[in-house]
Amino acid sequence: MLQFITIESTGTGFLLDPSAYLAKLPEIAAALPPGARRFASDPAHYDFHDEHCVKDLKVHRLAVTHPPEGLAVELVLRWNEVSDEILTLSYRQVSQLRLDGEAGRLGPVQLDETLPVPGGCTHTIQLIAGVVAVTCADFEAVWGRLG
Repeated sequence: MLQFITIESTGTGFLLDPSAYLAKLPEIAAALPPGARRFASDPAHYDFHDEHCVKDLKVHRLAVTHPPEGLAVELVLRWNEVSDEILTLSYRQVSQLRLDGEAGRLGPVQLDETLPVPGGCTHTIQLIAGVVAVTCADFEAVWGRLG
């Protein structure tokens, strides 16, 4: 559940408003781990006209591994089947992973929110028909090409 971002169904679509989160971000940014802080504070992140805004990305792949340093999750988001541009989110020392919704029917990302917690952060991604929520020590976000 997003705490600061507003998402409302309008009957013909959705109203997406990150303004309360963006107002809170300067206050909480210092408490975020470095990778999470870079991702959340990126000016393109909530700019709906920028190609590196998370809005409308779709889940391409989710992988869970267990390296010696603790549970790791890699989430790859992609615009569509035609585009080869991807956003890879690599979460380390994951203490909680929640995926609500039916696999293959989650729909595109509406918006996301990163918040500090003791020992790390939470990253909640609201999709049209589901939620991906991760609690971890930190995560890295890298834009790249599928390959």
